[in-house]
Amino acid sequence: MSSRLVETMMINVEDFSESFLTCGTCLSGYDSAAHSAKLLPCSHTVCRTCLERILETQKSTDDCEADEETMRCPICRETILVPRGSGGAATFPPAFIVNQLLDLMASQRRDRVPKCRRHPNQELLFCETCDVIFCPDCRGGSTRGHATEACSGVDASGGGGGSGAALSHNVISFSVAIKRCSEILLYKASLCVQELNSAQEAVNAELQRLAESTEACVAAAESSFAEIRALVERRQAEVTQSIRRISEEKRHALEDQLALIESERGLVREQCDRLNSLIDVRSISKGISYLNDKLDTIASLTEPRENAFLRYHDNPSPPSLQQSVRGECSALTAATRTTTPQPGSASFVDIARCLAAFGRIAVSTTYPPLCTAKLPEEFYLHLLAKVMVRAYDYHGEPQTAGTDPINVRFEDAQGREAPVCLVDHGNGTYEVSLCALSPGAHCLVVQILSRPIRGSPFNLHVRGRQRARWSIVDGPDGRGLVQPFAVAVVPSSRFQTPTATTIPTQPDDSVNVLLLDTGNSRLLVADAATGRVKSVLRGSEALRGQAATGMALGPRGLWIVNWRANELMLLDLQSNEIVDRISSSRFVEPTSVCICPCTGRILVADNGAGCIFAYHNGKVHPLIGGGSDSSSNSSSSSNSGSGSVSAQNSCRSVRKFASAERFMNDALRRITGICVMTSGEIVLATGSELRIYSSDGAYIGSLYAPLSGGGGGGGMSVQSQLSAPPTTSASDEVDADVCLPSTLTHSSQLRSQRPASCSGSGLSSAPGSTLTLVATTTHQSLRRPPSIGGSMRPTTSVTGCVGRRSVASASCTATAALRGHFGGVCATRTTTDLGECLLATHTDRSRSAVVVYPEVVWRAVIADTSSCVTAAGESVARGEGESKLGLGAEELGVSLMRQTRRQAYTLEVEPGMRRLAGLAVLSNTSPFLVAVDLGGQSAHCLRFV
Repeated sequence: MSSRLVETMMINVEDFSESFLTCGTCLSGYDSAAHSAKLLPCSHTVCRTCLERILETQKSTDDCEADEETMRCPICRETILVPRGSGGAATFPPAFIVNQLLDLMASQRRDRVPKCRRHPNQELLFCETCDVIFCPDCRGGSTRGHATEACSGVDASGGGGGSGAALSHNVISFSVAIKRCSEILLYKASLCVQELNSAQEAVNAELQRLAESTEACVAAAESSFAEIRALVERRQAEVTQSIRRISEEKRHALEDQLALIESERGLVREQCDRLNSLIDVRSISKGISYLNDKLDTIASLTEPRENAFLRYHDNPSPPSLQQSVRGECSALTAATRTTTPQPGSASFVDIARCLAAFGRIAVSTTYPPLCTAKLPEEFYLHLLAKVMVRAYDYHGEPQTAGTDPINVRFEDAQGREAPVCLVDHGNGTYEVSLCALSPGAHCLVVQILSRPIRGSPFNLHVRGRQRARWSIVDGPDGRGLVQPFAVAVVPSSRFQTPTATTIPTQPDDSVNVLLLDTGNSRLLVADAATGRVKSVLRGSEALRGQAATGMALGPRGLWIVNWRANELMLLDLQSNEIVDRISSSRFVEPTSVCICPCTGRILVADNGAGCIFAYHNGKVHPLIGGGSDSSSNSSSSSNSGSGSVSAQNSCRSVRKFASAERFMNDALRRITGICVMTSGEIVLATGSELRIYSSDGAYIGSLYAPLSGGGGGGGMSVQSQLSAPPTTSASDEVDADVCLPSTLTHSSQLRSQRPASCSGSGLSSAPGSTLTLVATTTHQSLRRPPSIGGSMRPTTSVTGCVGRRSVASASCTATAALRGHFGGVCATRTTTDLGECLLATHTDRSRSAVVVYPEVVWRAVIADTSSCVTAAGESVARGEGESKLGLGAEELGVSLMRQTRRQAYTLEVEPGMRRLAGLAVLSNTSPFLVAVDLGGQSAHCLRFV
């Protein structure tokens, strides 16, 4: 076995110069001066000195002058024609190859070939494996005093050593090793230089930003102090004006007193002038009496009515001033002096303190390369993901204060930015909320002080289909679920008998999930945190016959619907006994039940009767459909007053309302879920739409599933009813579709588009429209819903009430919105800006999903209906309704990134969940819900916010 010897070919510089860089005539090396290389036509190279000598010799030997001068090549003796001109040898072209070789030899570093001191002709070798330099001729002999060492991988005879380790030895020439190391050294040096250049550029950029920040701070400080100076000057002007005003008032008072004194003096002089003409003593006595009275009056004028005291005080509450009087004690005089305000008093100190505290320069010691970001394990479409950013200083210590300038950018693969919200906790941590609007690869860039933090940019992958947190597929006995229809959430305390020694459990452990396993006639109780089945309730009359299809939790217990028994039974969860029943002769096939949070009445959905029954105060009465009084009254009142109409139109109107009632009843025969909002609205899941009714059973509008595809997933369709008398003819019985771009622009475009919709003229939206507002009359909006799993193809033909013109156009957007069918529906109030959300499960041919309607979305249907008034077949939009809608939208959560979340969004689940049905939210503060899967015969915990 021999080691692998790498053979390299080395060229001796001296041999190479003698062969290629030396003139063959004079044996002198080529250079760029006298021995410059000249190329002859025969391709040989001669130096310029030899060529000039050959030309001179040729001229001296020629006897006669020839027309053309010739010479012979000194190497091949070929006759060469000398170029014409007086240049001589300079006229021959230079040998470019030789010159390039000369330049190459001059620029390249000359590598020395290390050789053995004992064997000058033997080149040293280098073993890369052993990191040893050795001479192959010195291996067998003694190495004492030798500068090289023996290599264990190569034996003395040149063969391989006996050890197997010799196979991995790599032996090369020592000169090659030096050259390789030199190249590596130069490469590393170039990398260091590049890094230093980058560092220099970064520092220069930071210096530039520092200069810009300095200028901006100086400008801001000058502006602030200029405002302070303006305030001081304005206050100075106010004080000066007040002083002059008070002085003017005092002067006017004193001048008025002077005028009064002057008038009194005139009266006295007049009385004295009359004395000379008086000779009657009685008249003189009367004058004396008059002057006596005047003396009493003048006594009040001897003192000025106003004083000349004016003094400026800079104290906020100056002490009372007292004038010192002669003869008073010195203590009183000293006290008076101490109360006199002087410059430098407390007021000046307060002003100085305020000025010292005014204007703060904020700096940061955060070092971005050491800052970290904690990312969640998974990112899902339309769900908020929180990233925690932690700031550190240059020494690696965590920061304890915030206010660092942070820039966050979240983009998808196409460069489209997704919503981002940043929250500064003030302790050196920052919470970044992300909401992806499209699945696939995303890029998160986090910068502090305009510099990326550690690991930025982050490459993230957003999953389009959600994975279940936990799943329930069987019971504790191993039997799988069979037709799980409904699910409810109940505190664990409802299963315990309250006693004085009961210890309250933790909030996370105090919630249980009730799963109605209809096929096995049992009720599973599972832990909401882990999905572990804790107990099973069976044997109850409410669960018998595999007929329990709905349940609702009430204050007294659990109401369960049994469609075979046509009853609602109240199950006590502690004793597993029936404590109350609700039955009626009107029940045909009750399937779902819910409890109104406002009135406490129990609502029962009966698909067999096509009706929603309400149970209140011990009575059952139809609330929606099923020949309720409201429908019959509307029909009778609509047909009244038709005496002036022909019999044909009257019959047509009767058929029209009968058809509308049949459509509504058919929709009520496909109810798969029912819930009541906190404000009393009733929501029914009927096939491909969610129908919304008021608390008294009046139809308000419909919600449809968001459009699939496009990555946005935030599209929504809304069908609202505008009640109007049936004054249109049979040819005009067409639904009017008005498409609005989205819920984001719903309030802004409501004013311009509502009059058109109310007047009957059609507005066709762009392909990207997501919010569809269908303005119809009472009988027009009650269309026949599709069957379960089918699709309804809505018409977009619009007929104007004035011109009686029909305009038809195809709407792929509305058709896509009506695909599939809804399963269950529930309502919950979240702690986020989404408000009270309406949740529904939806299944079509390609997906199963949970649809989330924020409060601003489903309330838009109510606000739109209440903002229109119908009179004489013409609808007019009210400005008050628009302002209320806009105000409501603002109150329901307008934030930095929530505009996108103010429209409905779809949360698709994994393909294993094939047909989602009933669902329930764990709690109002929990972002998770539990949904049953009829296709997969299981239950899953999913996240919805």
